[in-house]
Amino acid sequence: MTLRPYSASPLRALLQIGADLTVVVWCWFWVKFAMAVDDAVRSVGDVGYRVQGGAAGIKDGLDGAADQAGQVPLVGDTFGRPFTAAGGAAQTIADAGRDLGDRVTGLALPLALVVALAPVLSVVLLWLPARYRFARRAGETAALAAMPGGQSLLALRALATRPVHDIARISPDAVDAWRRDDADVVARLAALEQRRAGVRPRPVRPSPAALGGAGGA
Repeated sequence: MTLRPYSASPLRALLQIGADLTVVVWCWFWVKFAMAVDDAVRSVGDVGYRVQGGAAGIKDGLDGAADQAGQVPLVGDTFGRPFTAAGGAAQTIADAGRDLGDRVTGLALPLALVVALAPVLSVVLLWLPARYRFARRAGETAALAAMPGGQSLLALRALATRPVHDIARISPDAVDAWRRDDADVVARLAALEQRRAGVRPRPVRPSPAALGGAGGA
Protein backbone atom coordinates (compact mmCIF):
# COMPACT_ATOMS: atom_id res chain seq x y z
CA MET A 1 0.00 0.00 0.00
CA THR A 2 1.32 3.43 -0.98
CA LEU A 3 0.95 6.17 1.58
CA ARG A 4 0.22 9.71 0.45
CA PRO A 5 1.08 12.03 3.36
CA TYR A 6 0.00 15.28 1.70
CA SER A 7 -3.16 16.35 -0.06
CA ALA A 8 -3.32 17.12 -3.76
CA SER A 9 -5.05 20.37 -2.83
CA PRO A 10 -2.36 23.07 -2.45
CA LEU A 11 -4.12 24.86 0.40
CA ARG A 12 -4.77 21.66 2.34
CA ALA A 13 -1.22 20.46 1.72
CA LEU A 14 0.15 23.80 2.97
CA LEU A 15 -1.88 23.45 6.16
CA GLN A 16 -0.62 19.90 6.63
CA ILE A 17 3.00 20.98 6.14
CA GLY A 18 2.47 23.81 8.61
CA ALA A 19 1.02 21.40 11.17
CA ASP A 20 3.91 18.97 10.67
CA LEU A 21 6.48 21.74 11.14
CA THR A 22 4.67 22.96 14.24
CA VAL A 23 4.83 19.47 15.76
CA VAL A 24 8.55 19.18 14.92
CA VAL A 25 9.30 22.58 16.51
CA TRP A 26 7.19 21.64 19.55
CA CYS A 27 9.15 18.40 20.03
CA TRP A 28 12.50 20.14 19.46
CA PHE A 29 11.65 22.81 22.05
CA TRP A 30 10.78 20.28 24.76
CA VAL A 31 13.82 18.14 24.02
CA LYS A 32 16.08 21.20 24.37
CA PHE A 33 14.23 22.22 27.54
CA ALA A 34 14.68 18.71 28.98
CA MET A 35 18.40 18.87 28.18
CA ALA A 36 18.59 22.18 30.05
CA VAL A 37 16.81 20.60 33.02
CA ASP A 38 19.27 17.71 32.92
CA ASP A 39 22.23 20.12 32.95
CA ALA A 40 20.71 22.14 35.81
CA VAL A 41 20.12 19.08 37.96
CA ARG A 42 23.60 17.75 37.27
CA SER A 43 25.07 21.12 38.26
CA VAL A 44 23.34 20.73 41.65
CA GLY A 45 24.90 17.28 41.91
CA ASP A 46 28.29 18.81 41.14
CA VAL A 47 27.94 20.90 44.32
CA GLY A 48 27.87 17.69 46.32
CA TYR A 49 30.94 16.37 44.51
CA ARG A 50 32.77 19.65 45.16
CA VAL A 51 31.89 19.36 48.85
CA GLN A 52 33.26 15.81 48.75
CA GLY A 53 36.49 16.96 47.15
CA GLY A 54 36.98 19.85 49.59
CA ALA A 55 36.24 17.73 52.66
CA ALA A 56 38.52 14.96 51.39
CA GLY A 57 41.32 17.49 51.02
CA ILE A 58 40.75 18.75 54.56
CA LYS A 59 40.77 15.17 55.86
CA ASP A 60 44.09 14.49 54.13
CA GLY A 61 45.54 17.61 55.73
CA LEU A 62 44.25 16.67 59.17
CA ASP A 63 45.53 13.12 58.80
CA GLY A 64 48.95 14.52 57.93
CA ALA A 65 48.83 16.80 60.95
CA ALA A 66 47.82 13.86 63.14
CA ASP A 67 50.82 11.89 61.85
CA GLN A 68 53.13 14.79 62.58
CA ALA A 69 51.68 15.27 66.08
CA GLY A 70 52.01 11.57 66.74
CA GLN A 71 55.77 11.84 66.32
CA VAL A 72 56.08 14.12 69.38
CA PRO A 73 57.64 12.05 72.17
CA LEU A 74 55.44 11.02 75.10
CA VAL A 75 52.43 13.23 74.23
CA GLY A 76 52.16 12.50 70.51
CA ASP A 77 49.01 10.43 70.83
CA THR A 78 47.33 13.11 72.89
CA PHE A 79 48.22 15.84 70.41
CA GLY A 80 47.23 13.73 67.42
CA ARG A 81 43.80 12.66 68.73
CA PRO A 82 41.96 15.97 67.94
CA PHE A 83 43.33 15.97 64.40
CA THR A 84 42.20 12.38 63.93
CA ALA A 85 38.70 13.22 65.21
CA ALA A 86 38.49 16.26 62.95
CA GLY A 87 39.64 14.13 60.04
CA GLY A 88 36.81 11.68 60.77
CA ALA A 89 34.29 14.53 60.74
CA ALA A 90 35.71 15.75 57.44
CA GLN A 91 35.32 12.23 56.02
CA THR A 92 31.67 12.21 57.12
CA ILE A 93 31.13 15.49 55.27
CA ALA A 94 32.90 14.07 52.20
CA ASP A 95 30.67 10.98 52.25
CA ALA A 96 27.56 13.16 52.56
CA GLY A 97 28.71 15.26 49.59
CA ARG A 98 29.29 12.16 47.48
CA ASP A 99 25.89 10.75 48.46
CA LEU A 100 24.21 14.06 47.55
CA GLY A 101 25.98 14.14 44.19
CA ASP A 102 25.04 10.54 43.41
CA ARG A 103 21.38 10.99 44.35
CA VAL A 104 20.88 14.26 42.50
CA THR A 105 22.78 13.10 39.41
CA GLY A 106 20.74 9.89 39.37
CA LEU A 107 17.55 11.97 39.18
CA ALA A 108 18.78 14.09 36.26
CA LEU A 109 17.95 11.71 33.40
CA PRO A 110 14.56 10.45 34.70
CA LEU A 111 13.45 14.01 35.42
CA ALA A 112 14.54 15.18 31.96
CA LEU A 113 12.66 12.29 30.35
CA VAL A 114 9.47 13.15 32.24
CA VAL A 115 9.81 16.82 31.28
CA ALA A 116 10.27 15.95 27.58
CA LEU A 117 8.00 12.94 27.12
CA ALA A 118 4.84 14.34 28.73
CA PRO A 119 4.32 17.28 26.31
CA VAL A 120 5.85 15.50 23.31
CA LEU A 121 3.72 12.37 23.59
CA SER A 122 0.57 14.38 24.32
CA VAL A 123 0.90 15.94 20.87
CA VAL A 124 2.52 13.13 18.88
CA LEU A 125 -0.02 10.52 20.00
CA LEU A 126 -2.78 12.71 18.57
CA TRP A 127 -0.93 13.97 15.50
CA LEU A 128 0.75 10.81 14.24
CA PRO A 129 -2.36 8.55 14.05
CA ALA A 130 -4.30 11.32 12.30
CA ARG A 131 -1.52 11.84 9.75
CA TYR A 132 -1.22 8.10 9.18
CA ARG A 133 -4.97 7.71 8.69
CA PHE A 134 -4.96 10.48 6.09
CA ALA A 135 -1.93 9.07 4.25
CA ARG A 136 -3.42 5.56 4.22
CA ARG A 137 -6.85 6.73 3.08
CA ALA A 138 -5.34 8.89 0.34
CA GLY A 139 -3.15 6.02 -0.86
CA GLU A 140 -6.03 3.54 -0.81
CA THR A 141 -8.31 5.97 -2.62
CA ALA A 142 -5.73 6.64 -5.33
CA ALA A 143 -5.14 2.91 -5.78
CA LEU A 144 -8.88 2.21 -5.91
CA ALA A 145 -9.44 4.95 -8.49
CA ALA A 146 -6.89 3.29 -10.78
CA MET A 147 -8.48 -0.17 -10.52
CA PRO A 148 -11.10 -1.45 -12.95
CA GLY A 149 -14.46 -0.60 -11.46
CA GLY A 150 -12.79 1.56 -8.85
CA GLN A 151 -14.63 4.68 -9.94
CA SER A 152 -17.95 2.96 -9.36
CA LEU A 153 -16.87 1.86 -5.87
CA LEU A 154 -15.74 5.38 -5.01
CA ALA A 155 -19.04 6.72 -6.28
CA LEU A 156 -20.89 4.25 -4.06
CA ARG A 157 -18.79 5.34 -1.08
CA ALA A 158 -19.69 8.96 -1.83
CA LEU A 159 -23.39 8.08 -1.97
CA ALA A 160 -23.09 6.37 1.42
CA THR A 161 -21.03 8.96 3.26
CA ARG A 162 -21.35 12.41 1.68
CA PRO A 163 -24.04 14.93 2.69
CA VAL A 164 -27.24 14.91 0.65
CA HIS A 165 -26.76 18.46 -0.63
CA ASP A 166 -23.34 17.52 -2.08
CA ILE A 167 -24.89 14.58 -3.91
CA ALA A 168 -27.82 16.68 -5.15
CA ARG A 169 -25.46 19.16 -6.79
CA ILE A 170 -24.21 16.36 -9.02
CA SER A 171 -27.57 14.81 -9.85
CA PRO A 172 -31.05 15.03 -8.36
CA ASP A 173 -31.36 11.26 -8.85
CA ALA A 174 -27.75 10.20 -8.26
CA VAL A 175 -28.61 6.76 -6.89
CA ASP A 176 -30.57 5.81 -9.99
CA ALA A 177 -27.81 7.25 -12.20
CA TRP A 178 -25.25 5.11 -10.35
CA ARG A 179 -27.42 2.02 -10.85
CA ARG A 180 -27.63 2.78 -14.56
CA ASP A 181 -23.83 3.23 -14.57
CA ASP A 182 -24.12 6.80 -15.86
CA ALA A 183 -20.46 7.48 -16.59
CA ASP A 184 -20.73 11.21 -16.02
CA VAL A 185 -22.50 10.94 -12.66
CA VAL A 186 -20.27 8.06 -11.51
CA ALA A 187 -17.15 10.04 -12.38
CA ARG A 188 -18.39 13.13 -10.56
CA LEU A 189 -19.34 11.15 -7.48
CA ALA A 190 -15.95 9.41 -7.52
CA ALA A 191 -14.25 12.80 -7.86
CA LEU A 192 -16.16 14.01 -4.81
CA GLU A 193 -14.79 11.12 -2.77
CA GLN A 194 -11.26 11.56 -4.15
CA ARG A 195 -11.18 15.23 -3.21
CA ARG A 196 -12.29 14.37 0.32
CA ALA A 197 -9.41 11.90 0.58
CA GLY A 198 -6.92 14.47 -0.72
CA VAL A 199 -6.42 12.81 -4.10
CA ARG A 200 -6.51 14.67 -7.40
CA PRO A 201 -9.58 13.40 -9.30
CA ARG A 202 -9.27 12.03 -12.78
CA PRO A 203 -10.68 14.29 -15.49
CA VAL A 204 -14.44 13.82 -15.77
CA ARG A 205 -15.41 12.69 -19.25
CA PRO A 206 -18.89 13.67 -20.38
CA SER A 207 -21.24 10.79 -20.91
CA PRO A 208 -22.28 9.85 -24.51
CA ALA A 209 -25.76 11.14 -23.73
CA ALA A 210 -24.35 14.50 -22.71
CA LEU A 211 -22.18 14.63 -25.82
CA GLY A 212 -25.16 13.71 -27.99
CA GLY A 213 -27.25 16.43 -26.39
CA ALA A 214 -24.51 19.00 -26.96
CA GLY A 215 -24.13 17.89 -30.61
CA GLY A 216 -27.85 18.11 -31.24
CA ALA A 217 -27.88 21.64 -29.86
